[in-house]
Amino acid sequence: MSTNPYAQPYAAQPGAPALQRPGRALPRVLSALGGLALTPLGLWLLIYGGGRLQQSLQLTRGTDVLGIALTIAGGLVLLGVAVLGAVSSLGPILGGLVWGVLPGLLGVLAPLDIYHWVYNVADSRTFTSSLLTLLALGAILGIGMLLVGCGLAAAITRRRR
Repeated sequence: MSTNPYAQPYAAQPGAPALQRPGRALPRVLSALGGLALTPLGLWLLIYGGGRLQQSLQLTRGTDVLGIALTIAGGLVLLGVAVLGAVSSLGPILGGLVWGVLPGLLGVLAPLDIYHWVYNVADSRTFTSSLLTLLALGAILGIGMLLVGCGLAAAITRRRR
């Protein structure tokens, strides 16, 4: 036993076995996969639900309960991606970059190319018009940056502990 009054109380003593810290590989992989899989789901729910709401307001001046539910579900899924930052910051950062920042930048920097591509790929007019609206407004870019920001904040907080 050490007689040093400034010694760390839980520091390993000479000859004592070193304490093993649990590995971080599995949480990082699970968070990354969750971010990459859940972010497009959340965005799809937001885009499709918002499109249904917009269409119902324009055509019938009524509300679409399914559109409301889909929009709320999309927000909750994206909230779940942000919360993945508690497990590992990799999930929100990857999900935000791949599904938000990169498509959002393409939509802002090369809108005509993206618009032509979306019209050729998507089969639903409701989804297509809603997606293009969110791309033009920069909302997809903003959602991606917010997710990246959540991941960075989680990483910074984890490092300070």
